[in-house]
Amino acid sequence: MEAFQCKFEAHLRNVKHLATAIKTVNFKDVATCRIAPGGISFVLEESRSITARSLMRASLFETYKYLNPLDDPHCTQMNELGELTHFPPGYDPEQGSIEFGIHLGTLLSCLNLFGTATGSLSGGSGGGGGGGGGAGGGGDGLDANGTYSFSTGTSVRISYDGVGSPFNIMQDSQYESICSIPTIDPEPDVDFQFIDEYASKVVMQAEWMQEALQGLDATSEKVVIRLSPNKPQLRISSLGTVENLDINFTKGEVIETFEFYHHEPVQASYNFGHIMHSLRAIQLADKVSMMMDTNNLLRIQFLISAGDNKWLFSEYIFSAIDFD
Repeated sequence: MEAFQCKFEAHLRNVKHLATAIKTVNFKDVATCRIAPGGISFVLEESRSITARSLMRASLFETYKYLNPLDDPHCTQMNELGELTHFPPGYDPEQGSIEFGIHLGTLLSCLNLFGTATGSLSGGSGGGGGGGGGAGGGGDGLDANGTYSFSTGTSVRISYDGVGSPFNIMQDSQYESICSIPTIDPEPDVDFQFIDEYASKVVMQAEWMQEALQGLDATSEKVVIRLSPNKPQLRISSLGTVENLDINFTKGEVIETFEFYHHEPVQASYNFGHIMHSLRAIQLADKVSMMMDTNNLLRIQFLISAGDNKWLFSEYIFSAIDFD
């Protein structure tokens, strides 16, 4: 069987969109990049208790060409019944995607070659600490607020040719600059099995959520989330050594959408540092959706404008450390 060749090529008009997508989940250095017919995503997981994903849909690109291995007879094997018995490494037949591991710090440093950037990642992602440094904490192009600064409209072409090949980024200009980033084996996938149809949901402007999380006591080891059909519909609390702080949100004042599927008020606690990782996305988002399912998994989703009525998507899922 011939070596698998993914033959992925895409043209992105503004490299800032790729940098933004990466930055929203940039809490550790190694991510799994998934290329699928519908777009590119970057997925990170830590301690089987937090996972983050950013998504750039194919429609965000000027051109997006991806050869599904199932369409290439050299990439698969069939038995005498015509059933597929072999798939290329890193290929997910259900999603039609190919995946590989990549170092985000290296990727962001390469993106900086196509723009101007100064500063380093600091307090914006707060108490999470640990993982951020490797993925941009050492001056990888963030200003004092943790925001990337790129020249406007830097156009790039992206390609990937299959297992073992680098992830290539080429500046689309008369001065050809190419960055070839080595890829590695992807990390094992962790499925949190979030149950969407039975999840209570809160939607609000991102600035309100950002203000709430940044106002929590950083000495706290956990963040407590409480949802209730009565006022306040959402309460976010920290239990610090200095003080216990409650921040309340009410439908119609700050909460734009509220859906409650639990039988009674529900409360669960989550690792403080893990929740603070989500500030990377909140500070860039327009809207935030917070959902809690019947297993007390917490999902926070972010809608980020990319201009021209196009959007970037990012999400975090957290497992509870205790619940009532």
